[in-house]
Amino acid sequence: MPNKTKKNKIKISSGKYKEFYFAVVCCDNNLISSSLGRDSKYEALNDLNEFVDEKYHSYIRLDTEEDSENSHELIKKIGKYYYGQNSKNKELKFDEKENFDIKVLKEVSKIPYGEFRTYKEIGESLGTKGYRAVGNALNKNPLPLFIPCHRVVKSDMTIGGFRGGLEMKKELLKREGVQFKENKVIKNRK
Repeated sequence: MPNKTKKNKIKISSGKYKEFYFAVVCCDNNLISSSLGRDSKYEALNDLNEFVDEKYHSYIRLDTEEDSENSHELIKKIGKYYYGQNSKNKELKFDEKENFDIKVLKEVSKIPYGEFRTYKEIGESLGTKGYRAVGNALNKNPLPLFIPCHRVVKSDMTIGGFRGGLEMKKELLKREGVQFKENKVIKNRK
């Protein structure tokens, strides 16, 4: 958790990669929230405000020490990740204190590139039948590209919800090689 006795250095940046804008919030050399690809700088910044729950900032971090002073490079890395040009799962730091939402985000962060799970599978892996609660936790995901909530689908194999919209979710899955038939993902997991 951040040290309460000193002021934490927070930096908010936005930038464009290819045709989309991305926004990030860094705190003490850690990425604590990021937007999805948006059509304008203002939409990207609004994505941070509208969907990120402050309570996660202390508990989930992605080390960006080499990039924190150069937000242009960080935006570029996020853009590459969005476009599937960097498919390696990032090492996230989760603090010890966990509530249900954090447990969901931690579990989803383990889903490999090009694979998907159902809300039910995530819930069962956490010992709950609260599958709708899994979706609610994912709706507040502060790092939607690094905690790949787009890789979670409904049990009937339709794609379910996504804060970036269903077309964006489908596009992200397609970039990872997930195939669709009649608007349902095909069970071709590894």
